[in-house]
Amino acid sequence: MINSKVKFLAIAIATVGLIHLNSSPSSAAQQCNILYAGQTTNVGTICVDNDLSNLSVTYTTIDAWTLEETHLFVGSSLTEVPRTQTGNPKIGLFPFGADSLAAGTTTSTITIPLGDFGAGGTPCLAKDLIVAAHAVVVKVNSDGSIRRETAWGNGSRFATKGSWATYFTYRTQCPSASPVACTGANQTAYALGQTTFIELGLTNSRWGWQLTVPVGSATAQVYAGAAQNDITKGTNVGTLQYQYTGSHLILNFMLNAGWLMTQTHVFAGSNDVITIAPGQYGHQHNLQFATSDSYSIPINGDPIYVVFHAVVCKQ
Repeated sequence: MINSKVKFLAIAIATVGLIHLNSSPSSAAQQCNILYAGQTTNVGTICVDNDLSNLSVTYTTIDAWTLEETHLFVGSSLTEVPRTQTGNPKIGLFPFGADSLAAGTTTSTITIPLGDFGAGGTPCLAKDLIVAAHAVVVKVNSDGSIRRETAWGNGSRFATKGSWATYFTYRTQCPSASPVACTGANQTAYALGQTTFIELGLTNSRWGWQLTVPVGSATAQVYAGAAQNDITKGTNVGTLQYQYTGSHLILNFMLNAGWLMTQTHVFAGSNDVITIAPGQYGHQHNLQFATSDSYSIPINGDPIYVVFHAVVCKQ
């Protein structure tokens, strides 16, 4: 049932049955972070999304892990998070969540009005929000014993000592009520990586890069029109955030203001990319003048190699 401590309108929807995100298209606003149990075990994702009226936070588990409880804080600043004197969060005072979910639950969504945070509405107001997503997850082992762990959406730690609890920032988006379009021609864009396509022997002249991605989290700038792999000739059009656990890759791409995109393509592999044709990269989203996009891709290796390509245009 919904936590009796709910202070705002929150609707939790629990569904029994495993959902695999893989690389299915997301909305323009969606951001996904890995859900870690016991600090290091990847047990699923936390995906945050919004429209003009509501914010939704979806917990999804993988690999036979299920959700037993969820506790969620969303607010405008860290000072609003209920915490002890040492800085550790008091999850029992988190305003949203479910104390008891049905056995076998693998996905649960909490929906909150954006007006509670002074965001959304008409005219739409975008805002940075602090999200702390906690869960109790369980898994039945092969010998019939039950493993129960606490889990948090990947991010920054609240305190350097004590609890390993984490939080992350989500920026609400303003979906347009009327069609948007581009005033300029389409341009190709790539995330800046360590190795050029020329160095990989794939071309003598075409620009573009491959990223080497070890286990961990990092960001890369995305450039359009960077002829000869010279970023001073190109335009920085956005930022790619990536998280890799050794078995799961999450990409979150956010365009800079004034830019839109109609397609993204992702190559992810344990060996170098073998083509400069984005349509052959294996993961593709067709978008309707979006400002952000995300991918969730199961993959193994350390490191792995990633190419991120987008078709962008000026709004």
